[in-house]
Amino acid sequence: EKLNPAVLSDIVEQVPDAWLPAAKRSTYVDLLARRLSVSHNFVQEAIRARAKLV
Repeated sequence: EKLNPAVLSDIVEQVPDAWLPAAKRSTYVDLLARRLSVSHNFVQEAIRARAKLV
């Protein structure tokens, strides 16, 4: 797995404070980590949708 909470945190730290205040960064990292933890659901749905079109 290439993405993990530590990588997400590193990425979010690169966002300028004007776009994402420091006080909200940990909340945003938590949101991204939760979405990442269920990403297999999105992948499976994309595979099913593609199968219907092909």
